[in-house]
Amino acid sequence: MRVLLLSLLTLVIINCTKQQTITIYTINIDKKIEEVQNSLYRDKIVKIAYPKGIMGRNIIFNYQNNQEAIYQNGIWSNSINRLIISYLHHTVENSKLFKNTIDYSSYAKYDYILESSVSKLYHKVRDNSSQAILSIKLDLIDIDSHKIVKSKKFNYEISTSSKDLTDYIKATQKVFNILSIDLIDWLKKS
Repeated sequence: MRVLLLSLLTLVIINCTKQQTITIYTINIDKKIEEVQNSLYRDKIVKIAYPKGIMGRNIIFNYQNNQEAIYQNGIWSNSINRLIISYLHHTVENSKLFKNTIDYSSYAKYDYILESSVSKLYHKVRDNSSQAILSIKLDLIDIDSHKIVKSKKFNYEISTSSKDLTDYIKATQKVFNILSIDLIDWLKKS
């Protein structure tokens, strides 16, 4: 009897200590960005501000209007704020809209600052559907006048091919690819 209890206890401890595999995901920022010719900001420097809003590395899913949870088997490769600032920096810099694009931590002089606030970034899962959701507000601010030159909220909802995490990540990458095009189109309009 004692051997049986000791064996059961050993099995329970072994099963409880097994590590679950966690997959690390990122947003691919290697997308080719089309250069803008004759930009209004060609001789200006823009600073990309650190994003406000959602923080952390957890990947969130929403399964009812007011109920969310986090995936236990996957996380972002960095905080979502860092992923977004890298993405915005890459997109704006490679578009050549501005003479130079500097990081939020730079002490260099700049003419404009691009602020962002992320209000939604999650996997929406319902009975018969699944979508990647992103809502991000961007403000371009003139540093000299302290006025907002332009402001826009971008909202995206892209369907996934299934309800699993991998398909959500693929749809989220599509969302960011669309955002890069929309961001450059918005910035280049006077």
